[in-house]
Amino acid sequence: MRSKRPRQIPVTDHAVLRWIERHGFVDVEAIRLQIFHETREALRSGASKITLNGTEYRIENGVVVTLIDKRKACGTLKWPCKK
Repeated sequence: MRSKRPRQIPVTDHAVLRWIERHGFVDVEAIRLQIFHETREALRSGASKITLNGTEYRIENGVVVTLIDKRKACGTLKWPCKK
């Protein structure tokens, strides 16, 4: 979940995720369950990765550890900094 960001911003990815979950009204557990349903067969078979609908799920020791978007049409979301 690490992303390229300016080093001077002392906010962890964990803090950002919790903010999204608690203030952005995103159900993180529902997303976790969705990822599990999408990767269940790969997890059971011991796969190290699976690609579904343009998303590559990377698996280590039976745990989905990251996702990589393989679609070329997707870009990075740019959020304006508001003060």
